Amino acid sequence: MNMQYDIQYHATEQERQLAEDREQNFRGTACVSLRRLRFDLKYSRAVDRKNIERLKRIFARQGCLRLSPPNHVPAIITEQDLNIALQQSGRTLKDLLHSAQDAPPKLTLPPKYMLECLHGQHRILAALETLAPKDEWWTVDLYLSGLTMKPSIAPRQSLMLI
Repeated sequence: MNMQYDIQYHATEQERQLAEDREQNFRGTACVSLRRLRFDLKYSRAVDRKNIERLKRIFARQGCLRLSPPNHVPAIITEQDLNIALQQSGRTLKDLLHSAQDAPPKLTLPPKYMLECLHGQHRILAALETLAPKDEWWTVDLYLSGLTMKPSIAPRQSLMLI
């Protein structure tokens, strides 16, 4: 019984740390071009073609539900790059933090800049193969790069609760 308590105590502490990190580092939500999103293996699983095909079938039946918060892709960005993107987009941090859920602002990233995403790789790859070029965007929740997102303490499910 004591061991179970220790495990739960540790899990609860990890959840608190993750929530605190999210709160301190969250910089808002924006629509970003699919072609400007990248996935590093330190955060993402290896590409699973079957999963991509499954998602493509779902997208063909119901469309891509990109605005729904559980489908947002969390990404990290430096403060400097975020400020450049805001300036290039004619937006403010307030615009990203207080946008309507159904209408996040479009964010134009600095030239050649690739936004590092923490999960959602299969969704994005399926969308790239499904959407028309004019519709190639996704809703991204932005966090400063100081976020302590380690795969061992930040499972995908917990990030989807943002």
